[in-house]
Amino acid sequence: MTNIAESWHRKLNRLISPHPGLHKLIKTLQSTQNETEAEIEISKFKIVTLKMYIHTMHTSTNNLLQYISVT
Repeated sequence: MTNIAESWHRKLNRLISPHPGLHKLIKTLQSTQNETEAEIEISKFKIVTLKMYIHTMHTSTNNLLQYISVT
């Protein structure tokens, strides 16, 4: 957990000056939150797509095995 917090802190320091105004700080935090939420949605989509692919492959394999056992 410490590395995650340190990584986020390092990123925040790169995005804003050492003593930002409140408005700048809020806008930067909102922007970071939006980017993070977008990354989460992309990851969810990739997981769903991968699960669909695995299911399709599993179904195809089962169909092929059934066909082979019948012939």
